[in-house]
Amino acid sequence: MTNPVEPDTTNQFDVRIDHKISDSDSIFGRLSFSNNHLTPPGEIPPPIDAADFASGDFLNNARNVVLTETHIFTPRIVNELRLGYSRNRSERLQFNSDKNLSAQYGIPGIPFGPTNGGLPQFNIYDVGTSFGSAEYQPTVEIQNVYQIIDSLSLIRGRHTFKIGAEIKPRVNFTILQPPYPRGEFDFSGNATHDANPDNNSGLGTADFMLGILDNAILSSFIDNTFQQPGQFYYVQDDFKVTKN
Repeated sequence: MTNPVEPDTTNQFDVRIDHKISDSDSIFGRLSFSNNHLTPPGEIPPPIDAADFASGDFLNNARNVVLTETHIFTPRIVNELRLGYSRNRSERLQFNSDKNLSAQYGIPGIPFGPTNGGLPQFNIYDVGTSFGSAEYQPTVEIQNVYQIIDSLSLIRGRHTFKIGAEIKPRVNFTILQPPYPRGEFDFSGNATHDANPDNNSGLGTADFMLGILDNAILSSFIDNTFQQPGQFYYVQDDFKVTKN
């Protein structure tokens, strides 16, 4: 019997700066920082674990920087330039991700790396349960976005023109999410059933005690990286039908 807790810790802050350089120029800046650490428990505590993707050691770290410069050419011509950078790192790690438990417990041939500790996943069919570290863990996602936005406003009579562009020179997204990074072992009872093929006498638990697998699978450990830079432009005209 266990009575697990679910620690959830967030550290965050925002810093803002407003400065008027002259009657024609002003700047604005903001830095946002957030670190979140969550450790939801599973039905079976570590080091055995419940092979549950919803439990583990989770991180979500976000950063955002914005700098804006506003220049007044004339009362009717104003330009605003914005520079931005956003980064997010999200990790969904299994418990004991930094410990080679497979080698410790005498399970040979299981890959181990900086985030690939823990155990393989074991599926025992007759008891309808799984244990060990979950599939698709570790999952590590990293996103970096750079932005340049410029907007020019012009007033001409009854017209207010806005001309602008948004440039994203770099939009990078990287994900590491191997399906079976430490392997998965299935015990169905095929090794312990009697000679009658229509008889369900075999037990997955017995196969597990004998160490006889019905199926095993292991996947590669590869990062997938995506890039999607972009350019966006607009022209807008607000027209006043009447002067008032």
